[in-house]
Amino acid sequence: VVLLETMTFGEQLSAIREAQILIGNHGAGLSHVLFMDRKSDLLEFTGEYLEFFMYMSEWKGVQYTPIPLMDSSRLSSSDIERVVGTVANILAEDHNNK
Repeated sequence: VVLLETMTFGEQLSAIREAQILIGNHGAGLSHVLFMDRKSDLLEFTGEYLEFFMYMSEWKGVQYTPIPLMDSSRLSSSDIERVVGTVANILAEDHNNK
């Protein structure tokens, strides 16, 4: 887990290039998808379905998964369960493909 806002831009790019999964709220920070490895995954928290980062991910070749939130101000237990389940599936698929 990293907090990109605490890092220099160079450190951010290095962390993003090495990341297997990028998880974040809808916003400009998800533009880092452009620097991700094609075998990576982007999970976007969104209050409504917005296609912008889906298209960026598709262009880059990164797997995209939207995580619609019930309440955009906080994660509910069902939101957390969906995220944990999604990450577990991604990691299991990656492990099975090796």
